[in-house]
Order: sequence, then structure tokens, then C-alpha cells
Amino acid sequence: MKLKFTLKACLVAGISILSVTSASIAHAANGVPDYIVQYQGKPDIAVFEDVKQSYALGCPAFRSLWSRVPVQQAVSSAVFNRIMSANPVVADIPCNGSVDPYITTPSGLGALVIRHRDGQPYRHYINSPDFIRAVGGGNSISISAQDFGRRFPNRGTDFRLSQ
Repeated sequence: MKLKFTLKACLVAGISILSVTSASIAHAANGVPDYIVQYQGKPDIAVFEDVKQSYALGCPAFRSLWSRVPVQQAVSSAVFNRIMSANPVVADIPCNGSVDPYITTPSGLGALVIRHRDGQPYRHYINSPDFIRAVGGGNSISISAQDFGRRFPNRGTDFRLSQ
């Protein structure tokens, strides 16, 4: 069997492989914020420097799940703006039932579906049902794993309890 590769075919394949890798792996991260920023008049911000993203935590119960994460309190506006510029807030996490859970195990593990600031829903895999309880539970999504992946193709940062 003789294989024939053209430069164009290799470039297309390389770009496809890179885009699949970055879409499915890059946002998984380790699931625990690098630190929490507190700034006067703003919700706590969970900063994930490895993926250059932050999440506004409008939910004290959700924030308490990361109670062991280091906190930068009362930073100056210049420091706050520098952190936000490098790690923009991509989504707000409220505790009002607007975050929908997708439960895959009897113990309550699965994912949260959170609408990001770009208007798209993203799936965030979790390692504890405490995340679902913290956000108020929303409307449970009852579909197969395959349909879940198709309906919510955007994978956001995974969320893990702090160690």
C-alpha cells in the first residue's frame, strides 16, 4: 500500500488535530483555581491562569467549595485590572438555579452547564455533587452522554474540589 501525502493534506490534518486537541483538552485544566481575587464591589473571581480564564463567583456556597484556594484580598485597581486582562472573566456562576446539572452517576457526579458571557452554553465536568447543591440545582438534563456532548459541544474548565 502506497501512501501519498501532500503538504496541503498534512497542513490540514495538522490543523485539524491541533484544533481538536485544544478544544477538548486545553480547557480541562486541573479544575481548581490558582487563586481567588477579592476586590471591593465585585464578586469573588476564581482565576485559572493555566487556561487564561476567570469565573465570577456570585455564589458564596460555590466559593466555599474552594475555601483552601489562596485569596488575594483588597488588591489595587491596577493589580485587579492586570489580572482581569490576563485572565478575563468568561462566565458568572450564580446560585439561582440557572446552572443546569447533568448527572451521570448515582452519586451525583457529572457536569454543570453554564452559559458563558459569549452567550454559549459550556459543559464543566465536576468531581463532587457539592457543586450541584451549591448552585441551586437548576433543571436536570436527562439525555444520553452522546446527545449531551452534541447538545453542549463546548467544554469549559472542569471544576474540582480544592485539595
